[in-house]
Amino acid sequence: MLDVEVERQEQGLLVRWTVEDRAPGVGEGPFVVSVGEHPDAIDHAHPVAVVADGREVLLGGLDPGVRHYVHVGVEGEAGVVAAERLVPFEGTLNFRDLGGYRGLGGRRVRWGMVFRSDALSELTDADLRLLSRLGLRVVHDFRWDVERRSAPSRLPADAGLRSVVRTVGSPPAGQVEVLDLVMAGKVDDLGVEFMVELYGQMLTEAASTFGALLTSLAEPGQLPALFHCTAGKDRTGIAAGLLLSLLGVPHETVLHDYELSTRYRSNRRISELKPKLEAAGVDVERVRPFLSAQREVLDTSLRVLENEHGSILGYLTGPAAVSRPTIGRLRDLLLEEGPGRAAAPGQ
Repeated sequence: MLDVEVERQEQGLLVRWTVEDRAPGVGEGPFVVSVGEHPDAIDHAHPVAVVADGREVLLGGLDPGVRHYVHVGVEGEAGVVAAERLVPFEGTLNFRDLGGYRGLGGRRVRWGMVFRSDALSELTDADLRLLSRLGLRVVHDFRWDVERRSAPSRLPADAGLRSVVRTVGSPPAGQVEVLDLVMAGKVDDLGVEFMVELYGQMLTEAASTFGALLTSLAEPGQLPALFHCTAGKDRTGIAAGLLLSLLGVPHETVLHDYELSTRYRSNRRISELKPKLEAAGVDVERVRPFLSAQREVLDTSLRVLENEHGSILGYLTGPAAVSRPTIGRLRDLLLEEGPGRAAAPGQ
């Protein structure tokens, strides 16, 4: 079993891999590393590296304006395609690919098919060029009307790229951010319990919205797709958790993906806000769960769904009104054919 991880470094892309549960004589190398702009368009004829010893390689000299998918494998054997989890846009902090996780039967979620993100209002011209190369067909926007007016998305004028509004929830007291209430002294505790209650409200009131998103992804011509909100962690985190659960991604992995919002966005956001919060007399720790993606919040929220509906699928086929055939189509579209491995070059 081959697992590959790709991470951006200053000098290029660092590619690491591990091999587990291999049969004698299988997966012993040398490992051939090839790249391409799409998971199905890897340039196997021109490998960028051949590694005889070790389990990593730094790929330098790649065009930074292109998203690279990396294939690692032993010649003549099935390999694995992987990419950076975070897409390095200049104008976002939390734009991520949901590919690569192991789902039902060990089949991996396809890379480059579904992305999740924070707001797209500050995309640069370079970002727009990179976004165009992702081949997106639809952008699903969970934000409130007031959010979209104050920070309209900046999207490339690509033929065929559509933006669909799928509003989740409504702003408290007409304000864009709950944080405004904190600064005004009207709310003093945004802890885990508050967030679990908020998530429960969204899952109840927006069940049909989350269901419509998943149903749309299964329809012809709707992929690749992106869904996003403002921070890319709460409304977007719930949607990603539901989708990954539907695909059979283990619960702990779903929570890991959720927590990445803290790593990529929330820690920086909290550092920026800390002086302002302290000046207003706000204890940062009392609002940290609101500003970050804490594992306990999604964990508890999904377990409540399981208790109320028997399973996540029970929620999806119940209040969210996602049909069984739609679930089957999503799995066919978003999970790789085999047990998590790409075909060997030439097959």
